Amino acid sequence: MVKGSRYIFLFLDYDGTLSPIPRRKIVLERSLSPYTKGLLAGLSSSQRIRVSIVSGRSVEALKRMIGLDGIYYIGAHGHVIEGPGIRFSHCVAEEFAGLVRKLLSEIGDKILGLGAVIEDKGTTFSIHYRGIGKREVDMLRSILADISSKYHGLKIKRGKRIFEVLPDTGWDKGKAVGYMIAMLSARLGEGLPIYIGDDVSDESAFKAVSSSGVSIRVGSSCRTNAQYYVKDVNDVEKLLAWLKNVGEEKTFIPRS
Repeated sequence: MVKGSRYIFLFLDYDGTLSPIPRRKIVLERSLSPYTKGLLAGLSSSQRIRVSIVSGRSVEALKRMIGLDGIYYIGAHGHVIEGPGIRFSHCVAEEFAGLVRKLLSEIGDKILGLGAVIEDKGTTFSIHYRGIGKREVDMLRSILADISSKYHGLKIKRGKRIFEVLPDTGWDKGKAVGYMIAMLSARLGEGLPIYIGDDVSDESAFKAVSSSGVSIRVGSSCRTNAQYYVKDVNDVEKLLAWLKNVGEEKTFIPRS
């Protein structure tokens, strides 16, 4: 831990980190288990810990699924941030909402016809294709390639059985986490940033905290910027329980 730091700036991905991803079906909204919600509530009540949830989901969806005040919600891959004393929305993301409506009107029926599920997040949208065949996935890729060539300023990211359609702003989870670290440090003083995530979209955030904090991937991978890894969501819960105890201690042990 950073010597002399009094705070932990804890950043957590949602899907696959706090909430398990169903293997065989698509469930768009999965509320936290009571146990995990209790852990987050305990962490957020600590004077020494600031909790941020970082996700590709919308801030509104995160609030519905988590239902806790006093934490920071970072949605749409960092393009929207809400929490105590902050309300941030990337200007290009706001403008992108109109294009989202146009794109969904243009390709929505085609995507649904392939058996995929669309998650409309207002400023972005996701296409979940868990459970559909290879032929349909190839057709889905073709549809996305067409709109990518037709409309400039799009970025299409691939995750775990999901395609994310985003504005190509150069902003991502890593940029948002860096922004939050700077903001929290200015308010409180130096803190130890910790980021826990499981997907490709979390790699920029791993990189953002690795020089001054701790980055942890859920699931091992040879191609990651994370310094450490845990096996699954159950291990994340154990780590959060440990951090909750650390947050209650009077002093922090410096990192060697």
